Amino acid sequence: MKLVVSFVCFVVCLSAAAPARSQEIRDGQALLAAMHERYKDSWYDSVVFKEKTITLNPDGTSKTEIWDEALQLPGKLRINKGPSSEGNGFVFVDGALTTFQKGKASGTRPYVHMLLVLGFDVYRQDAKTTIDQVKGQGFDLTKIHAEKWEGQDAYVVGALKGDLKSKQFKANAKCEPALFEPKKFNETTISNNANQ
Repeated sequence: MKLVVSFVCFVVCLSAAAPARSQEIRDGQALLAAMHERYKDSWYDSVVFKEKTITLNPDGTSKTEIWDEALQLPGKLRINKGPSSEGNGFVFVDGALTTFQKGKASGTRPYVHMLLVLGFDVYRQDAKTTIDQVKGQGFDLTKIHAEKWEGQDAYVVGALKGDLKSKQFKANAKCEPALFEPKKFNETTISNNANQ
């Protein structure tokens, strides 16, 4: 069963947010450092939200659910899958994933949630920690190029221009990220996991 998560996060940047320090972005490490620097003093520590999810089954059918989620930065995300009274869900804490079924933990395993790291933690944890996590998940931070993304200037980290097979992420000029990764079943299709 393939899970497609429709994740839309609306972020309001206060006018008091400090602008990114003027620095030349030559690689992914510099970009991650700039992202951290831009919002380190103004990014929220926690947020609660609802997420519409769609599970696609092998037979072509799908199931839509609303998940309740609570985020505490850095590194903590709780997801109630379906009604919280059923006790099903996931807890991501500092590089580990624990799955719950009917209110009981059914397993814990190492798991670095890259959307959590690149979409949230980058702003609230030390830049070196984020850099180490991103490198550890196989992103090549030496590869970077510029392109237009949704009509805006953006950086693409992890791949050279035209490479649709390597793990990569984008961040616009405001240092707001989205995670892009080739789908396992079709390496030439890029999945925007942050905006599906």
